[in-house]
Amino acid sequence: MKTAGEFADRLNVHPNYLNTLVRNQTGKTLREHIQDRLLYEAKVLLLQTDWDINAISYALGFSEHAAFTSFFNKKAHVSPSRFRKNALSQVNI
Repeated sequence: MKTAGEFADRLNVHPNYLNTLVRNQTGKTLREHIQDRLLYEAKVLLLQTDWDINAISYALGFSEHAAFTSFFNKKAHVSPSRFRKNALSQVNI
């Protein structure tokens, strides 16, 4: 599930209602929570698997490699491949 609507459907509530509840309790929108979790999962897969970026993109539900790379760049301020390379180089010190 990647959208507030998908979560709301599963909980049988309106997306706006769910978003308001989450924002009132956490100060962040449901979308922000979902994106934070996707970024976390992406980082875990980049660090703990040898999957290529396309496989990670697909596993996380992105329709295209470019959409995943754009999302990752926007949220992490670094490309997925650069993130993996930097993290692995720090481990090998």
